[in-house]
Amino acid sequence: MQEIDSGSPLPKIVGGTPTTTAKLAGMEVECLVDTGSMVTMVSETFYKQKLESVCGGVQGGTKMLTLPGANGLEIPYLGYLELDVQVEGVTVPSCRVLVLKDTATTVEHRRRRPGVLGTNVLAKIPESAELLKLKGSTSTSSRQSQKPSKLGLIKVAGSSTVWIPPHSAMNVDITGPACGTDAVVEPLSTPLKGRLQVATTLVDASRSCFTIHHAIQPLKGSA
Repeated sequence: MQEIDSGSPLPKIVGGTPTTTAKLAGMEVECLVDTGSMVTMVSETFYKQKLESVCGGVQGGTKMLTLPGANGLEIPYLGYLELDVQVEGVTVPSCRVLVLKDTATTVEHRRRRPGVLGTNVLAKIPESAELLKLKGSTSTSSRQSQKPSKLGLIKVAGSSTVWIPPHSAMNVDITGPACGTDAVVEPLSTPLKGRLQVATTLVDASRSCFTIHHAIQPLKGSA
């Protein structure tokens, strides 16, 4: 878990989450600007509330490509929309935007920022395109220079046993140090028993109790 305090040099190294307001088919949406994503995405909830009546049904189905998450699990999606995207006064016509399937894990998190702008759009925005040219030569050295100012351990909240069925994933309430609004939960280097996987998760740790995602991976070769 990473803590950033006022006396640490990290505030001068680590910036805030880059976001912007874009228009998808004329509908305003708050988006995460993600230069590490090659696709632009929008949540299922936003699609149904704002875009379905304008753009119609999704195209392409769910087998076009595989989207791996930070935890190694596949990110589900419904298909794509083809629409105009407007960012910073620049309109990118006929963009393909993936519609992510909402799950119990993601629906609340995506409510604040339903969209993600990937490089298929950012590369066509002059200011962003210039940054993308620099990214390849600077991102690796920048990440290596960022060291956690403090590490701490977390544990399952309460005293009751939590059961996670095989081949499934679920949210689990945990407790840990209160570190502020931006903290990262990462799995230990030692494998956990029972094929349990803990997702690397950005959490709001302003309080000592928060929620992260766990999954039980199937055995190799099992259906």
